[in-house]
Amino acid sequence: MIADSGKKPVSVLKVDKIADRQYTGEEFKPEVTIRDGNTVLTKDTHYTVVGYTDNTLPGTAKIVIKGVEEEGYVGKMTVTFRILAIPIRKTVITGPADCDFSGIKQVPEPVVKYNGTELEKDADYKLIYDRNENAGKARVTISGIGGYTGSVSKTFTIRPADIDTAAITLDGEAPYEYPYVKSGVKPAVTVKLYDIPLKEGKDYTLKFTGNTAITTDSTTKLPTVTITGKGNLKGKKDMTFKITKSPINNCKIVTDVVLYTPRPGNWKTKP
Repeated sequence: MIADSGKKPVSVLKVDKIADRQYTGEEFKPEVTIRDGNTVLTKDTHYTVVGYTDNTLPGTAKIVIKGVEEEGYVGKMTVTFRILAIPIRKTVITGPADCDFSGIKQVPEPVVKYNGTELEKDADYKLIYDRNENAGKARVTISGIGGYTGSVSKTFTIRPADIDTAAITLDGEAPYEYPYVKSGVKPAVTVKLYDIPLKEGKDYTLKFTGNTAITTDSTTKLPTVTITGKGNLKGKKDMTFKITKSPINNCKIVTDVVLYTPRPGNWKTKP
């Protein structure tokens, strides 16, 4: 722009540096000091402030200045200042709280405050979880967004679920009874937690005792399977059952081959 004779473009004037501001969530509208040589100009006399832009969130904020032509100043110029993000490490973070294994990913949320004011998730920070499904140490990373910057990680514990909270059943329907098997009766065991099937070897182990003899009226201790939690499950639980006589048609009979002779008794064999 070419200025009129005797009028000075505001763009050639000196502007005092505006100090950086730290993000507060509110608009910043700092005053501007403009000098023409050694003379400090007066707002609304020598120049006007047209407006502020980008003056809330961290970054470079802008102030548009316009000269007052009647006072000898023409044109416009843009003055900038910085808004600084708040490091998330300067906040006070409480939690997240420990929790129990439930078969799904655990997402307990921390409380994040700055200067006593609670911040808002997904507006001031976001959460990213890691190792948060199985029992053990889990981690959440709090990353600043909006007016906050940087990241802080916090750990929490996922406790194994108590075996008493699990639904444990044996094959078939209660009362549980199974036919005798010489090698020992071992009915299938199903363990569920919140309707989620758990895995033998990973979440629990099985131990059968007293499972090689038929149950009678004189049996003092019923056959038992002991379910012991591991990994995501803790504690022990016993499930009892009975062993009944096995029907003969469940048996496999094997005989020796005997060659015929005319002598009595040679057609007999022992199974």
